Amino acid sequence: MDDKPKPIFSEGLRFARPRTGAPSYIKGNLGIKVFEFKKFLDDHVGPDGWVNLDMKVSKKEGSPIYFQLNTYKKTESPYKKTEEVSTLTEEEKAYIKAMRGKSAPTPPSQEDIDIINAF
Repeated sequence: MDDKPKPIFSEGLRFARPRTGAPSYIKGNLGIKVFEFKKFLDDHVGPDGWVNLDMKVSKKEGSPIYFQLNTYKKTESPYKKTEEVSTLTEEEKAYIKAMRGKSAPTPPSQEDIDIINAF
C-alpha cells in the first residue's frame, strides 16, 4: 500500500511564462487571486507561520508550471544521540583550552635532532 499523502495544489496562485519578446530579466509572471489564495494560506499555515510551496513543471511537454504544498515533516532519527564522552583529564582539557588559537610549537631542526641522537 502506498503511504504517500495526496498532493495538495495551491489555490488562487498562477504562474505564467514570460510573454514573447519580454526582456531577459523577466522570468515569469505570478498571478494571485487574493481571497482564494488567502484562504489557501489560512488553511495550510504551519505552526511557524510559513506555508511552503514547491514550484513544479508537469512531465507533459508545454504544460504550465504549478505550485504544490510542501508537506515534508522532519522526523526524529531512529539513532539515539549520545553524550560525548571524553577520556581527557581536567588538566588535559585545561591545557587544550589554553592552547586554542596559539600556533603549534616549531619542530626541532635537523641539527637539534643530530645533537640529541649523538648522546
